[in-house]
This record gives sequence, structure tokens and C-alpha cells, in this order.
Amino acid sequence: MTLHLSKYVSGGEIINTRNNSIHGYVALRGCDRPIVLQLTGNCSPDLVGRHLKFEAYSDPAIDPEPVTEEQMDELRLGWMQIGVPGEMTIAQYPRLYLEWHGQNGHTVIDLLHPLIEFVDPADDDIDDDADDTPTYDDLEEAEQEIAGMLDDAVDDEDMDVDSSWNSDSEAAEHDDEDPFGLFPPDLNASLGESTSPPWTSEPDEATLAQWKEWDEVFEGTRDVPLSSLFDPPIQLPPEEALSDQQVAELFNVILKQLALHNVAFHMCEHFTPRGGYQLLVNQILREYGIHPELPRIGYTMSFDTSEFCAECAADFDERYGAEQSDTTPEDLDFDTPPDDSSLDDPPF
Repeated sequence: MTLHLSKYVSGGEIINTRNNSIHGYVALRGCDRPIVLQLTGNCSPDLVGRHLKFEAYSDPAIDPEPVTEEQMDELRLGWMQIGVPGEMTIAQYPRLYLEWHGQNGHTVIDLLHPLIEFVDPADDDIDDDADDTPTYDDLEEAEQEIAGMLDDAVDDEDMDVDSSWNSDSEAAEHDDEDPFGLFPPDLNASLGESTSPPWTSEPDEATLAQWKEWDEVFEGTRDVPLSSLFDPPIQLPPEEALSDQQVAELFNVILKQLALHNVAFHMCEHFTPRGGYQLLVNQILREYGIHPELPRIGYTMSFDTSEFCAECAADFDERYGAEQSDTTPEDLDFDTPPDDSSLDDPPF
């Protein structure tokens, strides 16, 4: 079943400036909360390497259909969509077509005549090394300016005075407790008449149950093997027995299934689908477990190839200093599958 969101969409951004990664957001009409995208893969060729902003066309003669966060929750919408992209293209402009496979399965946004803007990649660059800390001269000038403003305020004979404080004795009476007149005189009386239930430090039963479930997620007390999520089970042969096309197709099948269970697999720019498939089959699906009810709890479990990538570790060391990383390239070598005869047959 396909989830169609087109009629609710007011705009958004799609960013595919890094290989293997699509992120951005989709704004919904009348809803303050956007759908956040964190997809593994690339857009269609016409949008690869691009940063796209779009705004849905609205017919002035027709009121747009607003949607509330509660209505989207009724659809069990995942507010942070993970998974893999399908077709994402403007090749048939004035049509913008966005498709992905995430927690809600097959999801589609199909817009006609949207307003589209491409962002220059140079505008996305951020100079992390720039030092915006003000100098001593800047601080000294700021202090002098503030001191001058205060002097002007004190000398200003036209300053407004609250007429409710025109009595010197009345001002003196409240001077210690409220020297600036921030609270109404009858504040204590109004608080005493409050009908709100008394505050208690004891959480209610629903909150306690939620805390217990989160503890189970983090402590792994109810975890099941990741490989058990596939129903029906899928065949996962060793990657060396597959062509690049077969690896890419099977890799996407795995990520689609994982997304349905709120499990994300993000790829750094150094990995290929073959490397990602190899990492999943030989290590992650074998060694890691997952709480079986993450979608209901609303938690997303994420794996990222950058944590297993020697090139990412080297980039980190070069950028931040090798002394901050205790990971060695030997710990991150996944280029060669382990010598395991069990890989001759599907592992699951």
C-alpha cells in the first residue's frame, strides 16, 4: 500500500550533495512539525549532487487542505523518515516526483507546477575554523556603549513611570521583594486560589510504563536478533557470488525491511552498496539485536558505516587530531570478507 502525501505538502528541501545520503524535510500545510528525511542512497540522475528547495503550487480559488499533527499520528507517520529512495526527479518538469521506502512503506509526493530553487553548493559550505570570538577591543567598545545607554536612560527626564507606583511609601514597601514592579500586587492571593492539582514528584503509571520500555530498548533486555526481522526470511548469499546489480537490489531490499522496523543504516561517502551489503551480512545482522517493538515505542535504531570506515577514521584524525581517536584501521577493515566457509550458504 502506498502512502500519498501530495495534497498535504506545502514545500521542503531535498539535499543530495553527499554520495549515498539524501536528507532534508517536507513541510505540511497547517502543521508546525515537518517530516525529516534521512534516506540512504541517491536521487535520480538529474538531482544527484543537488540541493533543491521547493514550494507547492496553491490555487487561489481552492483552499489548501491543512493537516494537523494528530491526523498524521493517526496514520502512524514516521516523523523522521529513514530507508531508501525510489525515483526522485524533476526530469518531467513541471512535475516534481519524490518517492521513498521507509517506516510507512512506499511513500510518494507528486507535485505539479511547484516553485523550485536550486541552492549553490558554495552556499552550503561552513567554515568550521572561523573564529567568531569577539576581541578585547570589541568587548571594551560594547561595554562603553552599554554604559552610555544606561547614563542616557538615567538622565532622561521623559522616562515613563508606572502610575500604580506613584506613592513613595508604596514603592518602598515592595522595594525588597519586587524592586522593578514585575508582578501584580495580588499575585500571592491569586496563587492561593488556584484550583490546579498539587504538584507531585511521583510520575503517573503511563510515564512509568514508558520509562520501562525505554530502559528495555537501551539495556537490550528484550532484544531479538536483527536477522529475525525478515518475514518471510530472505536469502543472503555472500557478496562475491553476486553481480553489482544483484548486490544493489538485495541491499535495498534489506534496508527497506529494516526501515519498517525503525532500523536505519546510513552510509558514508566511501562505501558502495557492495561494501554496505558485506558489512550488513557479515557483521551487523549476525551480531546485533533489536527491541521488537521500536515502531510502537517511537525509537529509531541507527547504524552508520562511518563507524566502521578506515577512511572516515583517517579524516577524523586529520581534522581533529589522532590523539582523540583510539580506533585503528585494522579495527575497521571490511574490504575483504572473513574466511568463513559458512558464507557459502545463506547465513539466515
